[in-house]
Amino acid sequence: MRRARTAFVKEVSGFSATILGPWSNDKGALYDELHAHYVGALLPFPIGRFAGFPDRRITARQYRDIRERSLGRPAAESAVEVAETLRRRDPRSLEQRFFGELDLAWQAVQHIRAQGAGPFADFDCIALDEAQDLTPIEALAMVELAAKIGGASLLVAGDEAQTVRPTDFEWGWFQDLIHHRVATPMEFKLEVNLRSPRRIASLVNRVFDLYGSIAKHERPSGSGIAEIDDNAGDQVIYCTAKTGPELDELLDAFSRREGLALITLADEVPSYVPASQRDRVLTAFEAKGLDFPSVCILDGGKWLDRVLKGRDRGRGIELEDLTKRLAIDQLRVAISRPSERLYWLDVNPTEQILGHTRNMLSFGGELAVPMVPAVLLKSLEEEALDPEERIRLCESDARQFLEVKPALAWSRARQAVALLGEANSRFAVTDPAARRSAHLTSCQVAFTLAFRKVPLPSEMGRMDLFGDSALAASAAGKQDLSSLIRAVAGYERDYSNDKTESLVELAATLGRHRNAVEPWLLVELQPRSAAWIRTIENQVPTLAAAAYELLAPLYALFDPAAAEARTADVRNKAIHAMVKQKSYRGALKLLREAPQIDRMLVAECREGLGELEAAAADYLEAGSPKDALRCYRSVPDFDKSLQLLGALENHPARESLEWLRRMRDLAAQRPAEFNKVMLPAEKKLLENVLETSLGVARKKPGARKPAAPKDKAAKPAAPKPKAPPKKPRTPRWLPPDKPYF
Repeated sequence: MRRARTAFVKEVSGFSATILGPWSNDKGALYDELHAHYVGALLPFPIGRFAGFPDRRITARQYRDIRERSLGRPAAESAVEVAETLRRRDPRSLEQRFFGELDLAWQAVQHIRAQGAGPFADFDCIALDEAQDLTPIEALAMVELAAKIGGASLLVAGDEAQTVRPTDFEWGWFQDLIHHRVATPMEFKLEVNLRSPRRIASLVNRVFDLYGSIAKHERPSGSGIAEIDDNAGDQVIYCTAKTGPELDELLDAFSRREGLALITLADEVPSYVPASQRDRVLTAFEAKGLDFPSVCILDGGKWLDRVLKGRDRGRGIELEDLTKRLAIDQLRVAISRPSERLYWLDVNPTEQILGHTRNMLSFGGELAVPMVPAVLLKSLEEEALDPEERIRLCESDARQFLEVKPALAWSRARQAVALLGEANSRFAVTDPAARRSAHLTSCQVAFTLAFRKVPLPSEMGRMDLFGDSALAASAAGKQDLSSLIRAVAGYERDYSNDKTESLVELAATLGRHRNAVEPWLLVELQPRSAAWIRTIENQVPTLAAAAYELLAPLYALFDPAAAEARTADVRNKAIHAMVKQKSYRGALKLLREAPQIDRMLVAECREGLGELEAAAADYLEAGSPKDALRCYRSVPDFDKSLQLLGALENHPARESLEWLRRMRDLAAQRPAEFNKVMLPAEKKLLENVLETSLGVARKKPGARKPAAPKDKAAKPAAPKPKAPPKKPRTPRWLPPDKPYF
């Protein structure tokens, strides 16, 4: 069938777009359509829902009536046109050239109807397995044989969701054949199709969900849910490779490994498989019904991409539903073959294929990460070891190869995590220390590769290494470390010209989680720390206290020997910046934290806050009576101001303050009956004396403006014009010449 399909596609590729119509870009799907319906569904006589075509020819109109609902009229008519064109261009029949097995089935039906069961006449039971891989003409051959035997029992088994040939099988038409030629069949449904280990069973169920991507009438009926066997452990290993010696070495190791089957989902063995190993590769059809301890699926990601790719809006219909249905069935068959281990190998995958495969193979919220062939070969060598020992070897290799072979290091780190198993599984590694160590190794390798911007091979795809590192830290129970890694990632992914905001966020996170910095993380951050610190120090005049809060933990983390001196220096700078910004309360807070308090700055801050008496006391303690006098005079506290004058020589306010003191003393000598005996003129004289001594002059009252003279005879106001009388409004529904009443 492989060769026939290839020959068909090659020949019709020379046809014009007019003949191929909507099938121009889907020649493989056209072959599937002709196999399942144009040839496979033509029966030599009418039976049940099938019409009879004794000459094996169907007109465009007849085919359109059968398939228009699924394909649309243009596609159905084009399928017939292609078949007729092939017949005209070659004297051999279409069936013999491309559909040999269907031609044999047609001949078998004719032979059985004409000559009976022959050597099978004495059989009393016919058992037919994998019925879903039969087209109607092939199924009719078995039904006719059962009818000719007579009393023989016919036992048929199959699963609509496991076709590996293009048949578009349905139990409905199969039962029609049995009903009209043998007897009314009895149906027995098995509710559970498979029993597989947990991860493999989960993959089988995910593949069944892919049927949602095709039209409903093309989906298999029944349930395809696989039962999970909790008493069996399994592994799903994802590997990506590019063609070359490493891939050849891996395929050679797989082909020589006992109990491991290489399965391709394509019609032909992939060209990258070496000639010496091509005979070891099975198709899904050949692997059907077989079980293996381990299976390696070749290019399963391409099959996923074929199923999940979007519909072509230009055609208006989906011509590939039958092909997609076949691809899903083949993938389900291949995945359900292993009992212990599934290897998924994608060769030269695109980013889209990598995305599809990661989503398919991820378990427990942990994204599937591909490994390189070298790591997979090494894991095969270590299979006889205990899981804990294998994990330790993986961790050792991951750290050892980090500098020289980053892809190998990353793959080994991820392998260590994969060997742990799911936390709640009975087959998982339960030692908390081993689990924590594996996750921390993965965290370290991922962060180092991301922070150093080390490129990984293109076949491994674009990965969020910072995100993987943060998730690994969380899995190890290091939530603070995870927050640190996310903060570093946020800074590294900030591509703006001014990264101050993201740097401030990073510095704040480092300060909060300073104790969570692992030694390897400190080694990675250290070379970059000087530039970070310098950038924040330049922001001290602006950020002031915020810059100090950010820098103090960074000094302690990255420069512990000089941390104390550098912290004191930046504190002083922040205080002066805050005083300059008149942020006195914040400056006072920083001053109290200093080992030696600067009383002058404290006094300046208190004066700025209006705490004048406390400020004066601090000025005196700092040895600045001049500044203290200024505060006392502003309170005002005249007595303390006079006391400070003795400590100050040649103060410009000395004479004025002493005169004020004498004035106060003189005022205190005022007679008790002063207000009663003094005349108003004498009080006025005293006021003038005080005003003159203070240098104050009262403003003289301004002269009043004379009032405007009144007119001798006011002119009478002009009468307002009377408004013209309003005309009565004529309603719109009356003619303009008709009165309202």
